[in-house]
Amino acid sequence: MLAFMETWPAPAVYGLVGGIFGAIGAVVGHLAAKRFPNARTIIVVLFLASSSQITKLIVIPRIQNDVANANLPQKIDAFTTLERISLEGKTVRYFYRLADSLPLTDGAIMKSGIASTVCAFWKPKLDSGETNLAVYNYAFKDGQSSFNLTASDCQ
Repeated sequence: MLAFMETWPAPAVYGLVGGIFGAIGAVVGHLAAKRFPNARTIIVVLFLASSSQITKLIVIPRIQNDVANANLPQKIDAFTTLERISLEGKTVRYFYRLADSLPLTDGAIMKSGIASTVCAFWKPKLDSGETNLAVYNYAFKDGQSSFNLTASDCQ
């Protein structure tokens, strides 16, 4: 939904959210000013001040998630479909759906099968602190399994 804002410079995103929050604050302040004369200014300032935190904690992560999921679901191979990706701070979660013909497999077995391949991608990100954890979730016909990948897994 917000992926279109990916190419916007950060000040433009903060400005848009600030403008929206300022307008909402003005409306709420106008309504409150009928009862409390000084409320208009206080409410507008509070809404504007909170807009930067809302942008940082909610809007920017939402843009990143929308961008990460823009081309999903995506068929990876004959058995695997990447359904979605969730970015939560420094944790990246992958959600896969596997073909119905595959039996439920333990996450530890899944990890041992792909760790060397995915570590080539994750090691620099985990070592630098850009990412602290990659979580792989697999949905099978008969259940789910998952595993976590940390820097210690990619030595």
